[in-house]
Amino acid sequence: MPIIASHNRTYRSEGHTPSPDWPQDCHVQWGGSGLVLRADGGAYGTAFFEAFPAEGGFFRGEGASITAAEADCLAKYRRFTRCDHLWGRGKYTNGGAICRRCRAFMTRFRPIPRLGAFRDPLSVTELDLAMDGYCRPDPSDRFQNRLRLRLARAGIRMPDPDPDRTDHAAACRAAVLLWYRENRDRVGRGESLGLEGLFDQLALRRLEQEVA
Repeated sequence: MPIIASHNRTYRSEGHTPSPDWPQDCHVQWGGSGLVLRADGGAYGTAFFEAFPAEGGFFRGEGASITAAEADCLAKYRRFTRCDHLWGRGKYTNGGAICRRCRAFMTRFRPIPRLGAFRDPLSVTELDLAMDGYCRPDPSDRFQNRLRLRLARAGIRMPDPDPDRTDHAAACRAAVLLWYRENRDRVGRGESLGLEGLFDQLALRRLEQEVA
């Protein structure tokens, strides 16, 4: 029996028991009414089943029922285990890879940095993260370090990152809002679609409410 997500073990089992064919160290979760956002801005509803094997990778099945979605997901996983993989980057530059034979996805490569990306305007999502204090120097977290450097380049004076400082989050919020009030026009507002666009809109709404 695989490792079932806590919400499916308790209040959202929806009467489904996963197949015993999954590895015992594979994490799984499911739902009977997932919402999928399409790249064109549309959406559709479907039952879904997702699996996260311990050896890596992510598999998702969809169908008219959870049982059908799991069967779809399990078929993809079985193709993966039988495949002599030939990995390629495809459209991904973040380290992700697509097998040219079974179409499975895994992180297999080093990310490819885009030249000049550090000059891009700060995004509303970056400002939102910084406002919550997510920019302490951390040798193990490249994203936090990159964010702190981008904030400094834009002219945002972030507070002392001393781990013992109890008001760090509040000081970060004040620093970001002070900068945003005077630099709204310098914030990147890309026309992202899907979940990325939704999160950008939520972050922008929060910023505007904070400075109102």
